[in-house]
Amino acid sequence: MRFSLVIGTLNRLEAIKSCLQSISEQTYSDYEVIIIDQSEGIETEEYIKTINDNRIIYRHVKFKGLSKARNEALKFATGDFFCLMDDDAYYDKNYLEEANKNCDTRVVLSGYIFDTIKNTDFVRYRNKTQKHQVNLREIMKTCPSAALIIPMELIKECGLFDERFGVGATWGSGEETDLLLRGIEKGFIVKYIPYMRVKHPVPIKECLNEDIQKKVKYFEGLGALYKKHMINGNMRKLQTCYYEIWIKFYIKQLLFFKYNRQDVCKMVNGFKNGLEGTL
Repeated sequence: MRFSLVIGTLNRLEAIKSCLQSISEQTYSDYEVIIIDQSEGIETEEYIKTINDNRIIYRHVKFKGLSKARNEALKFATGDFFCLMDDDAYYDKNYLEEANKNCDTRVVLSGYIFDTIKNTDFVRYRNKTQKHQVNLREIMKTCPSAALIIPMELIKECGLFDERFGVGATWGSGEETDLLLRGIEKGFIVKYIPYMRVKHPVPIKECLNEDIQKKVKYFEGLGALYKKHMINGNMRKLQTCYYEIWIKFYIKQLLFFKYNRQDVCKMVNGFKNGLEGTL
């Protein structure tokens, strides 16, 4: 199987150097790397020119937005599967080899994030050590974008990323979750593979906590995502996940546990003002 590694980057030259180094060390070699560079300067472009690897496809674009970058990359993808790799993450050497062993054109593969700061697994799957099909609740709470490998068949049947979701868009999160939910409606499944590890310097939620604006965007996007899919008849089971957040909120209030009320309010705001229907 051939993999298309999709990377969107913006003014992060040092990060992408480490990222590309980890890719070059893979034990499995049938892949291509598609880089969509949204940087204002040409530093990243100049660096890419120094790399002698015809598997790297580079495009410098003027638009902003992660979903737009990923959709642009998919125009050039020739792989059977595409990998959503962050520019500041890097794979274990056997990552693609393990993915190749578990490939199925109707299955999305999910590895896990390893926090290189705290030196611990950043995983919340119900079973961290064994392969298993990921349920809807885990998809909404767990599936890390940088550890997803998606069959190109899903794009053919479900369409591209919804560019209204994701970093730099109206709703600042949820673009990969939206795509997975659309895939589930078409009969695709998501499977967790414990041997596929992506190293990330800072866990996703800690990144959000450092940047209040990103955090606001994240929870508003989550609310808009729930609205988009809950009003579709096939995804009414999402209501359970949505109401679970509220139940936990009220229980923690009653027990005087610490809980960030602003997060819930922003999610509700996204739900009220969110999207309806599908693309």
